[in-house]
Amino acid sequence: MWEALDLLAHRRDLPEAEARRAMTSVMRGEASPLQVAGLAMGMAGKGVTAAELTAFVRTVREFSEPFPGPSEVLDTCGTGGDGHGTFNISSTAAVVAAACGVPVAKHGSRSVSSRCGSADVLEALGVNVDLPPRAAARCLEEAGITFLSATVFHPAFKHAMGPIRELRVRTVFNLLGPLCNPARAEHQIIGVPDEDAFELLADALELLGAAHVMVFCPQDGLDELSTSAPARVAETREGRTRRYVLDPAALGLPAAAPGSLTGGTPEQNADLTRRVLAGERGPRRDIVLLNTAAALRITGRHEDWGRAMARAAEAIDDGTAHDVLDRWVRVSRAR
Repeated sequence: MWEALDLLAHRRDLPEAEARRAMTSVMRGEASPLQVAGLAMGMAGKGVTAAELTAFVRTVREFSEPFPGPSEVLDTCGTGGDGHGTFNISSTAAVVAAACGVPVAKHGSRSVSSRCGSADVLEALGVNVDLPPRAAARCLEEAGITFLSATVFHPAFKHAMGPIRELRVRTVFNLLGPLCNPARAEHQIIGVPDEDAFELLADALELLGAAHVMVFCPQDGLDELSTSAPARVAETREGRTRRYVLDPAALGLPAAAPGSLTGGTPEQNADLTRRVLAGERGPRRDIVLLNTAAALRITGRHEDWGRAMARAAEAIDDGTAHDVLDRWVRVSRAR
């Protein structure tokens, strides 16, 4: 670790071997809290490279608990920390995607840099978010959707969480979550709130050989596809990436008014999710439809954005999405 910190102090990139040694030290609990914070802030100050991020991801995966289920699943895990305080859009979209027949293995954790993380809102909805590997795989099989808790599947991360929570800023550790799904999810949609992280994740996914993944960066700084601003999109298939701009206005979506997507506590966000799944119209529904459409696109259900949104709307309006959530709660809590 000292060698890595010395390189970062001189704003030099870490060679792959050094990056792996540094992250191994963190995962084994050999690095002190001060060293973990120094690594995080040193990387933030210098700027993370795709090669460094890829080395970190591969190291973290070596310390993860294996998921005894399929990898042909969808994840909707963003980087978080966009500062907008929206309700849990990606978690709601995950339920709607499952209602459209997409197997979903959502990877996430409790809040680190926001008021309500994915685990927080799902727990408030009644989902058991702490399932061990076999139970999580059974939940996927029976409910079509499951939650893979970072706490359960990445126990070695406990050595880093204290310093990261105290820093309360976005660091390389925020970027690891979306890339370390224990199911090795073949399909992912990943939202990032800034251009640097967008390019970094797109390049890292190419290096990791992603099957079909979409990374997007809206111009308004959300870490979800936004209905209020165009987004840069990097769509990676089998290691090849295509970049384009997606304009929600061209899809007929009205811009969300300021504050209309704001969330709050886990209980408040759970209520907002239930209202969307119950068919309530408005900006929250619109943004969930758009992000679900991205999920349907990368899983091969619908290439056309308009038809994908229509399918998502159908799954909400016929009650299927509501039923999927109820079944998820029931199955996750079955003994």
